[in-house]
Amino acid sequence: MTLPTLVNNYKEKEIITQVKKTYSSINQAIALAQTKYGTPGDNSGLFAASKDHVAVTKELATYFNGARYCDAGSNAKGCKDLNYKVKYATKLQSSSGNMNMAGDMLSFPRIVLNNGAVLAIKSMESGCDEVEETGTSFNPDGTIQKDEDGNIVTWTRIRAVCAGIYFDVNGNKLPNQFGRDVYRIDVYRDRVGDSTWGAYGTQSLHNILMDKKNPFVYVNYNSGDKFEW
Repeated sequence: MTLPTLVNNYKEKEIITQVKKTYSSINQAIALAQTKYGTPGDNSGLFAASKDHVAVTKELATYFNGARYCDAGSNAKGCKDLNYKVKYATKLQSSSGNMNMAGDMLSFPRIVLNNGAVLAIKSMESGCDEVEETGTSFNPDGTIQKDEDGNIVTWTRIRAVCAGIYFDVNGNKLPNQFGRDVYRIDVYRDRVGDSTWGAYGTQSLHNILMDKKNPFVYVNYNSGDKFEW
């Protein structure tokens, strides 16, 4: 094996270990919150509809040893090192026709763990109750799906998700891409589960947690690349 291959394999093994540890730490923190509220197996106490993103994130941070809180946005006080965006696991077309970039790590309040991992918390206004969600549909190649009249195709579903937790296991270090060092998991009333959207690295996370060989599933591209949609 060549030196670059050995280095890449080492980095991937390191990320796999970090993903497992961070995922476990999140589950442990949520379990501690359940204990505080006296509701084992029920996440509706921490992720109540009466709490906004900031309140939920600040409280969740207390269940991690040595964690610090950061506001949302690139200019958050004391968090200038978190002024970065991440790429989706695959190329996705934006409404303007350009390539989409995920800004989720900047859009919501964040928790920085003592091992350098960064969590961004998106709590739902409805708490853990069922709500109707809609979104844009994409073709397998990442282009926006349109009907025969050129209208954008959307999807609609009913889900009961308390919150979405985005986590970057090595902070602002590269590659900063879902499906590699960044992932999203969803918090339900009775469990923590995978995100249903593959662009958030769902398949890679599933493979890592199942200890599958060569777990990473993503498209290797540069954020500044131009694509022919």
